[in-house]
Amino acid sequence: MKFSIITITHNRAHLITDTISSVLKQSYEDYEHIIIDDGSTDNTHLIIENFKDDRLKYHKYKKSKHRSFLRNEGIRKSSGDIICILDSDDIWKENKLSHLFSLFNQEPNINFIFHNASILREDKTHISNIYSFKKDFFQSILKKILCNKVLPYPFYSFKRSILKEIDPYDKSMIDGQHDFFLRAAAKYPFYYCSEILSYKIDHTTNLSKNLRVSALTNYIITLKKLFESNAITENQYKKYKNEIYFKIVYFFIKKGDRQKAKEFLDKTSELTSWYNKRYLKIQILRLNQKFITNG
Repeated sequence: MKFSIITITHNRAHLITDTISSVLKQSYEDYEHIIIDDGSTDNTHLIIENFKDDRLKYHKYKKSKHRSFLRNEGIRKSSGDIICILDSDDIWKENKLSHLFSLFNQEPNINFIFHNASILREDKTHISNIYSFKKDFFQSILKKILCNKVLPYPFYSFKRSILKEIDPYDKSMIDGQHDFFLRAAAKYPFYYCSEILSYKIDHTTNLSKNLRVSALTNYIITLKKLFESNAITENQYKKYKNEIYFKIVYFFIKKGDRQKAKEFLDKTSELTSWYNKRYLKIQILRLNQKFITNG
């Protein structure tokens, strides 16, 4: 069983050494580590050249900003039976691949594995674990993802064979990881491994800290895909879509953009509670009053 590890990076020469080193220290050795450089302008290429290992494969692209496209490129260039996603600021424990090998090998029906990870400060002191699930499980987790009990952190692996039945990352989306997670969960049960197999380093350039409206609007596109494939009901589709619209409204209220906040509030359906809608309208009116006062 060969693993293909896909890492997308951009200007993280100061972080990627630890990431690559954690892969090269794996006790399981049948793997390739494919690094897709999204137009770095620092010395990332020099850092990678210092590693003398044939399993490390470096490909530099022009800056694209679309990590979905770049992940698909990584998959296209890979040859392994199992695809693993590794961000360029995360670190693996030495037994990660050997543990994944055991799990995939012991149960042929396992197609997708995600696992627990520890969040560390830059000085490597512990902050918390990503998940509070105490035991392993193997079940459908679509509802857990929709309810945000499981998030698409880059600590997952899947069999290449599932790409014959579901599309890879949606290249029209900037990230597409959430979309891929949900579409895979609609098709397959996921195996959750409660063991800590990776470390997520909390630092100022974490992409996950930056809320983007595009990610939320892409989520709505994914919900429509799930509804049209009968993975969720019409009521679920409307309910979750409304929740996303609410998040977008809050985002624009915090930004002070009353016009955009009102635009997305108007998109909510009759399923929205009167209380929630009234509360948001009051916040938008306060923005309007503030704008008039400042003007």
